[in-house]
Amino acid sequence: MAACDLKFSMIFTVFTVFLFCQELYASPFSSVHGKRVWRKLEVCADGSYVHERNTCCKCAVGQRLKQHCNATHPVTCELCEYGTFNSIPNNLDHCLPCTSCNQPNANLEEEDACTPGRDAKCRCKKDHYCSETHECKICQPCDTCDSVGIKVPCTSISDTICNTEPNPGVIAAIVVPLLLVILGILAFFGYKYLKGKKMQQELANCTGGTSD
Repeated sequence: MAACDLKFSMIFTVFTVFLFCQELYASPFSSVHGKRVWRKLEVCADGSYVHERNTCCKCAVGQRLKQHCNATHPVTCELCEYGTFNSIPNNLDHCLPCTSCNQPNANLEEEDACTPGRDAKCRCKKDHYCSETHECKICQPCDTCDSVGIKVPCTSISDTICNTEPNPGVIAAIVVPLLLVILGILAFFGYKYLKGKKMQQELANCTGGTSD
């Protein structure tokens, strides 16, 4: 009797453990036509998302979603078409349009071409700049500083820095005293010249009077 009880207890324990394991690992199974079938667990290198209670792998960079996964088939992805891109893993059914660097009057040119996994990168044309901290839409022509000359050349992110134009008041403050000094020197030498000439004339007159 004791042996029968022990045998029954062991069978009951094994059956209980089996039921517990079945519930614990039920997620790898899916129901198809009323039957439980094994669903292969996938390792998603780019992350996953849930669709209709199925965990699907995201499409890789440069791809778009063509078909969601289901109980028997993994997700289906397609490479982005020419002129479109996706720069992050995704479950989008479309790719994003590439940025155009050929917009009229924007003064932009292409620095890096668009690829399925990366948008195009634009830059300002020569002798143009853009001071925007984010993506630049329009570049402005650099100042040429024709009248005063260039102090710091123009770059792709900053305009030319021109030399400072002289202040008329400062110019007058420098030029007027200089002119006064020059006029003073000319007056001094003119006075000396006239005085010397007068003395020579007086000396000549005195010499002529003595001879008589």
